[in-house]
Amino acid sequence: MKNLLVLSVFILLLTSCSQWDIDKDVDTSGYLKRIEDKSHSTIAEFKYNKNGSLKESWSNSLLFMSDKKEEYTYSYNEEGLLIEKEGFEPGNMIMSSMTGALDKDVVYSYVYDNKDRIEKITTSYLYEGMPELNYELTILFDYVSEDTIRTSSSFNRSESKEPSGFSEIIFNNEGNIIEKNHYYIENGTEKRISLKEEFTYDTKKAPFSFDPEPKSRNNIVIKVQKGYNYFENENGEVSYTSSFTYEYEYNKNDYPTKAIETYPNEIINTRYYIYF
Repeated sequence: MKNLLVLSVFILLLTSCSQWDIDKDVDTSGYLKRIEDKSHSTIAEFKYNKNGSLKESWSNSLLFMSDKKEEYTYSYNEEGLLIEKEGFEPGNMIMSSMTGALDKDVVYSYVYDNKDRIEKITTSYLYEGMPELNYELTILFDYVSEDTIRTSSSFNRSESKEPSGFSEIIFNNEGNIIEKNHYYIENGTEKRISLKEEFTYDTKKAPFSFDPEPKSRNNIVIKVQKGYNYFENENGEVSYTSSFTYEYEYNKNDYPTKAIETYPNEIINTRYYIYF
């Protein structure tokens, strides 16, 4: 019995420490251990491999049904590039579609170009007991210029592809995304903007992210969204404007430790970031 108790304690210690047991020579600057809400309850957690790559993560949200968690595991190639993220995504209560409102298993597959830039992301959505709802979303990345990336997306259901438009991501000289323009195609050829997003940043460091999609170097302080409608004269007009603001507290390494996000309806979302 005593040996069993010692073994149990050892396993408990090993399990609790392994997520932080990264080799000492790995630079973990900006690596998150967890994220907490305004009451300091953990709402996201990150576990790493010894080489510093992300191994597992989970997060929850008020939008998820029944207090379920978004959970992922991560796989890499020999060059250390993320090639697959597999896991579970709970249904989102504000989604109007059945596929968005239901729980599903997901597999994200990543392909890179010869400069190790993300070239394609394919996401497979799998619904237990309802295979007729399964589908794939493919996003392609085109590096138009040094400051502009175009993304195009398409759904694949039952071998029939339905285009869903494209977006342009524009960077400034500081390595931050300052604008995202989302378009759809009318009558097969006409490009029409549906949403414009504009961003302003601080000069501090954003937490490190393993996501290979285009991202900014600094932290957003203002986000403005403009939606467009088209009428009989076919001229796009702004139908609404929404503004989000962000305030931060920082640690000595210039990473945010506290973020206060204020929505257009003045709802406030507070998060705390805990690092290595």
